Amino acid sequence: MEEKIVSAAIKSKITNDIYTGRRHSDIIRNHYEEHGQFGPSNSEQGFITSTGRFVNRHEAAEIAFKCG
Repeated sequence: MEEKIVSAAIKSKITNDIYTGRRHSDIIRNHYEEHGQFGPSNSEQGFITSTGRFVNRHEAAEIAFKCG
């Protein structure tokens, strides 16, 4: 089965926690509502694949283009 992008994600570079959502803006808003700050500090925006892998925007674009 071909790997696909399944959700947006933000990964904290400090704790390695990964937060997921439909869009990055949803993740940021939810994090603010729960923690009082806009997104995890020192973080990287990326995506989660169908294999559960966190990938950055560049890797995600390559996967998305391969899937059509």
